[in-house]
Amino acid sequence: MKKNLFQVAIAAAAMCVMVACTGNTEKPVAGEDADSTEVKAGEAETAEPTIESRGMYTVAVPAGWTVNQYASNMLLTKGDVVLDVKEWNGTEVSAKSLENLGCKPENKLEDIVAGKNTWVGYKDAKDFKKVYLTALSSGDVVRIGSNDADVDMKPILEGVVSNKDKE
Repeated sequence: MKKNLFQVAIAAAAMCVMVACTGNTEKPVAGEDADSTEVKAGEAETAEPTIESRGMYTVAVPAGWTVNQYASNMLLTKGDVVLDVKEWNGTEVSAKSLENLGCKPENKLEDIVAGKNTWVGYKDAKDFKKVYLTALSSGDVVRIGSNDADVDMKPILEGVVSNKDKE
C-alpha cells in the first residue's frame, strides 16, 4: 500500500513539473495581453469618420456605422440601430413639419447644439423612437430619426455640416 501511495505521489510531482515547464517564459509585448475588445474600442475611437455628401450638406459618419445612400434619404446602421437621415427645403423647423412627424410637446427632448446647428428633439414620434431636426444655413431642414430610443445621436448630429459653412 505504501508503495502504491509513493508511486502516486511521484506521478503527481512529475505532472506538476511538466505543467510548470511547458509555460511560456517570454515576457508579453506591451498590450499583447490586453483584452481584444479594449483594443477594438480604442481603434474605433481613433478611426476617422466617413464623409458622406448629401447635396447641400455633408455628414461625418463615425467609425462603426454602415451607410446606405438612396435618392430621398440615407440610412446609417450599427447593429440593430437604424438612423434615417432625410432633408427638405425650408428655412426653419416649422410647427407643421413637427406635426407631420407626430412630434408632441409632451415628448420634447433637450435640444442639442452642435456647431452652428441647434437640433430639436422628440421621442416617440410617428415613425421613430427618437427624432432630431435642424435648419441648416444652406436652406435645408435635416431630420434624423432612430428606431432606438436609447441611441446616443449626438456624435452623428455633430457631424452634420452645411456645405455653405465649409466654404
